[in-house]
Amino acid sequence: MRFKFENDRRLALASRLLRRYAFVRYYGMTWGSLRFVQAQKGGKPKLEGFEDCFDFNVSHQGDWVILVATDQRGCQVGIDAVCTDSMPSSMTATALVDTFAPQLAPKELDMLRSHPHPIEAFYALWALKESYVKALGIGLYMDLHNVCFRNKADKIELITGQEKRGRTQDVEPWQFQLHWLDNRTMSAVCCSKKNKNNDNTQTTQLIGDSAPTMPHPFVTVTFADLVATAAAAAAATTTTTTAAEAAALKSL
Repeated sequence: MRFKFENDRRLALASRLLRRYAFVRYYGMTWGSLRFVQAQKGGKPKLEGFEDCFDFNVSHQGDWVILVATDQRGCQVGIDAVCTDSMPSSMTATALVDTFAPQLAPKELDMLRSHPHPIEAFYALWALKESYVKALGIGLYMDLHNVCFRNKADKIELITGQEKRGRTQDVEPWQFQLHWLDNRTMSAVCCSKKNKNNDNTQTTQLIGDSAPTMPHPFVTVTFADLVATAAAAAAATTTTTTAAEAAALKSL
């Protein structure tokens, strides 16, 4: 693995280790038995031998690596993280919105151009779109212009399909959660309603919230804990890590 910055290398390694850590700790599997495969180019990784039993997704941004997973058969999940201060300092909110206008639905554009916090609202929308695409496992092979998110009471609603006169757009049966991880990093989680564990009363920040109003729901683990767990597993057996993971661990 080659990276431009040291932090990129650490994030990539943490992404690999976190998915192993999660399946060992929460699903009772052994570190060395885990093999991850990618069925198609641009598709999401799967756990070999359990492709139909588990769905998971990982994202990293800023100082965070985040993971969502489910053992509910048929359930799809996706996750994305964004830094709200990643735009060039010389770029205005209007310029940011105009740059991405082709990938935004008309109602999203209307909302952003009148919103008191357009930058936070934009990054929330973008994270939601990414989480949805990642849940589907299709890469960026979707016209995001036809994927529209909106606040609906205290929840986030997804509407798909082109806006046409006399045609009602489809409200999709997915659930979404937005949360601030810190004062500059936002996460979006997408989950199909096939998940029996979904709680319709579960709270979420709304599109455009400019500051945290509730704690995020993630269980946190440090990078040092991940490395220590991997090292302990590697000491127990010689087949616990891939060559890339082993080389990265040795270089720490």
